[in-house]
Amino acid sequence: MERIVKNKLAVANVISALMKNPQLVLDDRYPLTPDDFPERFHKIIFAAIDHIAHSGAKVLDEIVVDDYLAQYPQQHKVFEDNSGMEYLQRAMEISESANYEYYHMALKKCSLLNQLAEQGYDIRKFYDPDAMTVEAVQSSQANLDQYSLSDIIDYYDMQISALKGKFCSDSDVVECHIS
Repeated sequence: MERIVKNKLAVANVISALMKNPQLVLDDRYPLTPDDFPERFHKIIFAAIDHIAHSGAKVLDEIVVDDYLAQYPQQHKVFEDNSGMEYLQRAMEISESANYEYYHMALKKCSLLNQLAEQGYDIRKFYDPDAMTVEAVQSSQANLDQYSLSDIIDYYDMQISALKGKFCSDSDVVECHIS
């Protein structure tokens, strides 16, 4: 399914920070999975970085990623078709590692909203997937920036709890006094 919430700047910054410090993928404070990335191209790059980092690499560049992906013809073709070497070079030029936490969180919010949307939840309270103009997209992004992952999850938890209260009977609970 096509991801409807994307933040390409967050993706580029996260990938770049991981290239500069691959050990970030091992840091439990910043969990990531391939599903957090919106496009197959990004998933492939992340998977390569993840594998190389788990092998002990401390610093990467586009040549190391290209060399690793060359072992996997289908993934390497996607990497080449999307000008992967140039993409990684540009990403590393524009990113600032000090902003990793911010961009990681932005990426995780997009991932969460996409998974909620895939499950049929209306995500427009947090992000308008139908925004068409630059101003509308910026407004939608500014709105999303106001919320934490916990805020978003709590919102849907409260909706489910309200439905439970409305439709689930408490008659299954048996109360008694022991005297």
